[in-house]
Amino acid sequence: MKGNIIFVFSLAALLPLSGCLGGDLAPVNEDGGLVLWEFDAREPICIDTPAYCGDGVDDGEIILNMVNGEDISYSVVRIYVSDVELSMCGQGEEANCWDKSDSYDDIWSVDQNVRLYTDNEGTYSVSIKVMEYGEEPYGNTYLDEVTYYHEVAE
Repeated sequence: MKGNIIFVFSLAALLPLSGCLGGDLAPVNEDGGLVLWEFDAREPICIDTPAYCGDGVDDGEIILNMVNGEDISYSVVRIYVSDVELSMCGQGEEANCWDKSDSYDDIWSVDQNVRLYTDNEGTYSVSIKVMEYGEEPYGNTYLDEVTYYHEVAE
């Protein structure tokens, strides 16, 4: 019995040192409510021309849409496709990068899209993780993950 009591006190003393009790564990809005982000991934042709959705055009390009969440600055957005981080595209670049939909604004809001350029071809499935960059000791904040499946039409 004494061993169990000592173990419980030791565990309680070590929890703050492990980081389990500190920092921002989940983002909150101004009212103190929990903020949940949700993203949706689609093929670009589905947005550009709905009548031709899913015809296998634009291999490797993916539209990522913010469905729910608070506004977030593009400067802190981190996007991973199948655990590989994509950087923001430079001028004219369209290979393993992402590009914001509004070149005049630095904020990603609900119903705005980001275009992902990957080197995937043909039929493939990828996992897309969206994170917010954070400084140590807490690091990046996980926002959401979505799976995108692309099938070439026959």
